[in-house]
Amino acid sequence: MTYLISIRNPLKIPSNVIFYLYFLCVQTDPLETGLTVVKRFHVFLILIRSLIIVTLIFFTTLPGNAGDGKWNTVGLRAGVGDSRNDESFSQYEAYVTFNLPWKWRSSHDWIVGSFTGVNAGAVTCAGTGFIGSIGLGVYILTPAESVALSAGIYPTYIGQSIFGNEDFGDTFQFTSAAGVNFNFHQHWTIGYRFQHMSNSGLSDQNPGLNTHMIELGYRF
Repeated sequence: MTYLISIRNPLKIPSNVIFYLYFLCVQTDPLETGLTVVKRFHVFLILIRSLIIVTLIFFTTLPGNAGDGKWNTVGLRAGVGDSRNDESFSQYEAYVTFNLPWKWRSSHDWIVGSFTGVNAGAVTCAGTGFIGSIGLGVYILTPAESVALSAGIYPTYIGQSIFGNEDFGDTFQFTSAAGVNFNFHQHWTIGYRFQHMSNSGLSDQNPGLNTHMIELGYRF
């Protein structure tokens, strides 16, 4: 069932971003099957659609130039959950980050900036479900712009709240994340990201999910 709602837009998010996110979140029921090949194909389809959507968002919002302290990036990341959960989770997603106006450069060329991040993909274990988030973050770039530290918080939607024996309590979650990236080329970056997802006590069931992720991105 699909619900149409009217929302205010205090952050002045471009209307095309809202449209793409709405389109992305209109999902069919997640495929629950024991057939590994079918499950992986379903994850692949979700990931491809996610990559297309976040790429469209990127190219129609805030383009920039790599090497001038900006953090406009599009890429893919994948990872696994830790041992805190009853089920073994994997997560795959496409992501895009684009700069917000606030940025500060020190006299020694350290750069501190802000960004908006959009993430969309799939979470799997006993079944496969959509996961998507959008939020705000900050980053720190070294003077040579070869290493970046980042952190952010993202309101998150998951397509289902129950995966096998794991009940996340609600489809609305919050994800906090921190990571480090190594810019090994003017445009290419590889990084590690740790993220924690939970419903912040909005539901009686709140096991949370910690995920360790590796990402590859292209900077603009």
